[in-house]
Amino acid sequence: MIADTIGLHQIINIDQFSSYQKLLRRIGNSEYFYNGDSKPQHRKLCRNNEGLKGETNENSLVKQLKLYLDDENIIRWDGGRINNANTLESAKFPVLLPSKEKLTDLNIIDAHTRNCHCGLESTVTVLSQHFWIPTIRRYVKTLLRCCVTCRKVTGRPYPVPDPPPLTSRQTS
Repeated sequence: MIADTIGLHQIINIDQFSSYQKLLRRIGNSEYFYNGDSKPQHRKLCRNNEGLKGETNENSLVKQLKLYLDDENIIRWDGGRINNANTLESAKFPVLLPSKEKLTDLNIIDAHTRNCHCGLESTVTVLSQHFWIPTIRRYVKTLLRCCVTCRKVTGRPYPVPDPPPLTSRQTS
């Protein structure tokens, strides 16, 4: 597969896209074009072939955060205590998305708009079901401050202008 050998970031520039859905459509078209496969595989965005294989140090960040590569070569986080819960595997072992990346921005904005511009806590909850983003609350909060729709709804009304001065009465 061409995306595995040269990297998807060399085929598609993520910075060109304003929404996650447009990016997924382009990836689906690229996969179909290069592979002949009719199913888009958006999971290729989260893959990293070299990132975890070179880390063998006992004190490395990979060991501290309990990161691992699954069978599809996707970086996942070992969720800790939630492993024994009766829930989806994607919630037990979420995909790692680094903060301050364009792909993460697109995912956060997509989750926010798909859930009718819900607030900070609801957006974080939706994202946490599939992804693990370091410092997620702070990062989502900074992105939601830029949401024009939310600012229109929660913004202050225009201030009432000062009334003009009264005219003086002249006695005749």
